Amino acid sequence: SSGINAEYGGSKLPGVVVAVDSRTDLALVKVDSANQLPEVRMGDDSKLRPGQWVVAIGNSLHFPNTVTAGIVSNTARSITDNEMLRYQAPKVGKSKYVQTDAAINPGSSGGPLVNLDGEVIAVNTMGILQNASGIAFSIPVSEVKRFLHEFSNEEKHKSRSTSKATYSLGLRIITLTPGMAHFLHHKEKLDPSLTSGVFVFDTSRNSPAHKAGLVKGDVIIAVDNFEVHSKTDLIDAVQNSGGSPVRVTFYRPDRGFLFTDVTPGKS
Repeated sequence: SSGINAEYGGSKLPGVVVAVDSRTDLALVKVDSANQLPEVRMGDDSKLRPGQWVVAIGNSLHFPNTVTAGIVSNTARSITDNEMLRYQAPKVGKSKYVQTDAAINPGSSGGPLVNLDGEVIAVNTMGILQNASGIAFSIPVSEVKRFLHEFSNEEKHKSRSTSKATYSLGLRIITLTPGMAHFLHHKEKLDPSLTSGVFVFDTSRNSPAHKAGLVKGDVIIAVDNFEVHSKTDLIDAVQNSGGSPVRVTFYRPDRGFLFTDVTPGKS
């Protein structure tokens, strides 16, 4: 998990990223607050129809609480087969998106797209092309519900397994999402052949991973003979080792593909 601050009512609230969905680039943030926070109502994007009015809310260009309005152009748009937008495909994957002409600018991502009943029917993700207008995309709320349902099931599974010994490498990690991979490719910090894995953004001091030489920026792609495509894959592989040494294969910027042997510790 990673630390993050959320702003509400002029105050900053400490939070932590507890889950990331590699399919859509959605993240789940747990926020600590002494007060009861308001809740949004989630709608049903299956009831959306082209021509319906919608409102996008976000922090466009660092202007807080920016509100724009528009109509739904398409309720299940795929852009990976569009020649003009092909360069965007690594960011959005193969999911279907709600297309709208409501203005969505940098800073709008993560904000809600709501219907006229005030229900969230999508999450804003991107506007397209500087020389185009009236074309923007949002993640349907059904994808958000799927993500939350999968996370809930994972937590239930973890709670049933608490009696077993657990093992850890002492890493702070996050699943390498398509958007992250696209960004790292652009910065030449990731091999072009890699589109999935686990990104290391910190190691605990004196942990097994720290002693084995893993550092911030490494992208783990395998543990022993098991490919690692997500944070869950890595956790499961380490847990299945039963505490025995494992060989971790990873990519490091400017060094290429490397491996190191690590003995997991009990956590």
